[in-house]
Amino acid sequence: MTKWLLRCTRCGLDSYLDVGFDLTMFGNIIYLYCPRCKSNTEHKVLGYIDDDTGEFIKFEDAVTEKFKSVSLF
Repeated sequence: MTKWLLRCTRCGLDSYLDVGFDLTMFGNIIYLYCPRCKSNTEHKVLGYIDDDTGEFIKFEDAVTEKFKSVSLF
């Protein structure tokens, strides 16, 4: 499982999402429930925590060669 750091674009709340797949496949914006906004909102994917090193990897560095055409706005 990979811990991804997300930020709500409406209120700015940072949260972690622990999933078993690569979020770079979906671009850098996903819709999730925000407990502060109490609704489904856009969340920007900021990066993930590397399981092996514990180091934070920025989204721009996480995008694989296969997905370099994904828009990073």
